[in-house]
Amino acid sequence: MQHLLGFALIAASAVAQQAAAAPAEDIHFRLHLVNGRTGVPIRDGHVRVWYDEPIGPGYVIATDQQGIALLPQPPGEPLRVLIEIDGLVDCRRPQRNAAPEGFNLKSLAATGVAADNSCGGTLLRPHRGELVYYVRPSRWYEGINSNAREPN
Repeated sequence: MQHLLGFALIAASAVAQQAAAAPAEDIHFRLHLVNGRTGVPIRDGHVRVWYDEPIGPGYVIATDQQGIALLPQPPGEPLRVLIEIDGLVDCRRPQRNAAPEGFNLKSLAATGVAADNSCGGTLLRPHRGELVYYVRPSRWYEGINSNAREPN
């Protein structure tokens, strides 16, 4: 009888360990795109997503009416997710000549992650599996010189 009880405890322990070590694929990661100044969700925002390194075209996704987009299932077991926003300005503080900054997938799975917001005082608390990402519309004068040619 003690042998059966011992076997049952070992089996229960193994099942608990497997549940605790569940892979990231069991969590559906989502992006919550928010205007960093007003706190209003960005509807129909287009986002480019990569896992680990920005190689190739990445995944292009769009947000819904609540500013939320489901991130594509990561291939393998990546460590981070990288985000690039099309047509909007990132509210994280720009860093010159810095490597692309990603968001840790383990932290994202455990508690959720909110990006820095240097555009305003809006701060949302992320939920488990959620990345809150702050952006703002670009100003008319931003990027005027981005297409200027350098003199020969």
